[in-house]
Amino acid sequence: MVNKKFVIAFITFIIFWPVVFIGGSAFPFPLQADVVSKQVDQPLPIMNPDSSLWAQALPNEIPLGAQTVTKPILATPSIHTVTVSSLHNDSWIVFKLEWKDPTRNVSTVGTEFYQDAAALQFPVLDETPFLGMGDEEQPVNIWQWRGDWQEDINDVYKEVEDTYPNMWVDFYPFAISEPPYIIPLLETIDNVAVPGWAAENPLSQPIKVTPISDLIAEGFGTLTFKPDQKVIGRGVWDSGVWKVVYARPLDTGDPSDAQFTVGEENSIAIAVWNGENREVDGRKAVSAWLTMKVEGSSFLPFSINIDDAFATVAFVGTAAFLLQKPTRFIK
Repeated sequence: MVNKKFVIAFITFIIFWPVVFIGGSAFPFPLQADVVSKQVDQPLPIMNPDSSLWAQALPNEIPLGAQTVTKPILATPSIHTVTVSSLHNDSWIVFKLEWKDPTRNVSTVGTEFYQDAAALQFPVLDETPFLGMGDEEQPVNIWQWRGDWQEDINDVYKEVEDTYPNMWVDFYPFAISEPPYIIPLLETIDNVAVPGWAAENPLSQPIKVTPISDLIAEGFGTLTFKPDQKVIGRGVWDSGVWKVVYARPLDTGDPSDAQFTVGEENSIAIAVWNGENREVDGRKAVSAWLTMKVEGSSFLPFSINIDDAFATVAFVGTAAFLLQKPTRFIK
């Protein structure tokens, strides 16, 4: 015959274990990771957001809210959620962002145009800094994908005449023949007379290698390109959905980069800009800081809080002790 005390203890444990051990959070695990980088033993899809290998990832839909801390603010976000997935192969790590956007905005040639964009933010140091691009003591590493740079890579560098085919200028120093001037091919231009290009300003380079900028920031207004750009990737828009892949080695050896260690935790935050909604700079939809885990061979999809563990042991022990006493409800 089944011991009734054992049955009561078991039922009590099943009912109250989640409350004590999880601390009121969602089932089934305590402190569950928001983003899990799944370990695979294959070459990663660093340029392919539609690779079948993404089926092995653990996607998670993340809510976004408006950035209202500093100007320019976004009163109401137009992008409300983004789905994030991640894979790694002990050497490289890749992330995929996916969100709905009915319009494809990939040009900034005209002053009235705004691009679609998305960024990942990571702490450079061990502590999680201020969400708003870190601070002087705790910088952040930001990977920003830009729709206009992606378009330059997909097609060709866009000049003003691509947007305004009937443009007319009185004088253009690199023009060919007589008016209306024809802008020459890039390889025929001496960039000495183009200061931004000649100075290797990343924003002025007509030929893009990657649509993703590897940046560092120490607070609002401090965003800076890193001298060594290590992040690559690709964005694809199809049927009202953007899919963007970011890829980089797990460990770069650069102290100004976020580093990823197999089996350990990181923090990650996400931002998305909708060009159709004239979103740029601080006008963006952002997530909170999220917990990220880089899966290892002995991986668990949750963190065990030692205080919660002791509380569980104490609770079960107390219940067992009390059940040693006779109860009037069980005959």
